[in-house]
Amino acid sequence: MQIAYYRNLILLFSSLFLGLSCNKGQEQLFLDPETVFTQSNFIRGEELISVPPGKYAGIQFTPYGIVYLTTENNSSFFLHLSDSINGKPLADAGIRGRGPGEFIRPWMAGYDPSNSSLYISDFYRKALVPFRIYKDSIVMDDPEIIIDKYFSNSSPIKDSFFVYLSVGGNQSINLIAKTGETLYELPYKIVNDKEIDYSLFDFSAQMSLSPDKESLIVIGNAFASLRIYTVQENKLNLLCDYSYFKHHYEVKNRQLISKENNLMGACFCSVTDNHIYISSYGCTIEHIMAQKSISETYIMVFNMKGEYLRTLYVDKRLYSFAVTPDDKTLYAVAEAPDMCIMRFAL
Repeated sequence: MQIAYYRNLILLFSSLFLGLSCNKGQEQLFLDPETVFTQSNFIRGEELISVPPGKYAGIQFTPYGIVYLTTENNSSFFLHLSDSINGKPLADAGIRGRGPGEFIRPWMAGYDPSNSSLYISDFYRKALVPFRIYKDSIVMDDPEIIIDKYFSNSSPIKDSFFVYLSVGGNQSINLIAKTGETLYELPYKIVNDKEIDYSLFDFSAQMSLSPDKESLIVIGNAFASLRIYTVQENKLNLLCDYSYFKHHYEVKNRQLISKENNLMGACFCSVTDNHIYISSYGCTIEHIMAQKSISETYIMVFNMKGEYLRTLYVDKRLYSFAVTPDDKTLYAVAEAPDMCIMRFAL
């Protein structure tokens, strides 16, 4: 009866769409794309830094400035630090190579606000490369951590261990010690379907850790999924598992195939202690496959229980972004129309 009551309210007042599926045992309720992808909460930004064209994997706000990471050598360095007020360049680090503090293919970066440390995943070397952010410098203070699996991104849970998302068949979320030893492993599956063989493929996904390190957020890219975990006694505990849009897929040769009308999942994610920010281009797989242009971004805001609150609208294409801990400012790598770092007041 309670579910029916909420369903009727949703039909009458679309703004009441909440992530009720995070409460175990309840029927899955999906968000209405027409309600979510709205331009009513428009946020205006200002260009802070002009950056070279290329692929940018992450941006992070720190007390010493904005750090952003490129996956291509469109300059001499991969990692850049700039002033968060005026955009003045402050420091660079990370050249191409196989030595300490060098990269072949840098990917995602996990940030630890307790000591202003940035941990960057080097995909091909299976290495987690640590840097410490200072006022005018980026320094590699600690040795690299070598992991026995390919992985896409990671986050520091404590000083002694990290969490990372593996890439490849039988994809999993893993807790590891600084030595690289695996402490805990949890399979990562988008859909629980016995016909699917998860050893044959993996899913593009991203992780983000709340500043208080109490919540680990995992979002799907091809499928609209949001999972919230807590960490207790070196184990991950699932708090919320929410498919916020209905999945459209089929199973072929025991693999999960997204249909053309399936809405793309998240583009990027940023987490504060109070909110989860998930960006989307509001388009389908068919739109992406047709290589149609993208000129706007929707940022969905959820609370830490996985309940949808509102959508912020930007009339620019945002790639990666970071929200400050006080939920007042958003920094983003944007196309406006040239590549730049932008700042938005929330």
